[in-house]
Amino acid sequence: DDVATITPNEPIATAKYMMENYNISGIVVVNEDKKVCGIFTKRDIPFSDNDIKNGKIKNYMTTDVISIEPGASRQKALKILFESRKEKLPIIDKSGNLKGLITKKDLAPEFPLASMDKEGHLICALALSPKYPEATQAQDLLKEIDKYVDIFFIDVADFYKTADIRGTKKLMDLLESDFVLGNIGTYEAAEHIITKCDFNEDKFIGLKVGMGSGSICTTSIQTGVGAPTLFATAQVADAIADYNPKISLIADGGFKNPGDLPKSLT
Repeated sequence: DDVATITPNEPIATAKYMMENYNISGIVVVNEDKKVCGIFTKRDIPFSDNDIKNGKIKNYMTTDVISIEPGASRQKALKILFESRKEKLPIIDKSGNLKGLITKKDLAPEFPLASMDKEGHLICALALSPKYPEATQAQDLLKEIDKYVDIFFIDVADFYKTADIRGTKKLMDLLESDFVLGNIGTYEAAEHIITKCDFNEDKFIGLKVGMGSGSICTTSIQTGVGAPTLFATAQVADAIADYNPKISLIADGGFKNPGDLPKSLT
């Protein structure tokens, strides 16, 4: 429904107006039966003002429409666009009905270095409190969210506390997704979490480190306690190497003020 269309007998001026108004460079042409019969792009607009005013779409449109069928793969669409040197690819079913429109911009990955699953979908992660919800309704809501999430990030200023560890173990039992735990900042904390807490090895995939050095973090300001990014990363990396090299490490920090740089290296 969002694809701009026009009929063959419409004036070129109408198509030109639609392109300028909708900020698009091409319009799919459909007949009275809503079947695709052509495509009209900016390249088809005649030079003469008189032709623009009096000309009809059917006299200037491209009738040999290069298209793709519904459900085709991204790789196939890219191949057709590359080989045809086209910028737009109408999606047309076997009956000739328009089902959509693909452009090069649609197929270009917005975040080419993003983590994806085996099917090419972006991996979804969600920050989560380590506090276990006692209410059944809250537990059911978490289970529903769990269906759409690949990783839960336990996100507190200092994870190395008995209450947070116990709450997280319950959450792991309740939910199916993987978990990254944090934040911590010392070898001792990492050693305890890896060796003493008995977390589910299949779900416990990473540790997030750094305390107070983030660009929006107020832990050090509010409590006077912190673990600079480089220090925390080095400490926890050593513990991971000693006890479980399969666990990933995420350095969680950033810079807001010039003074944050020496703090991260302290």
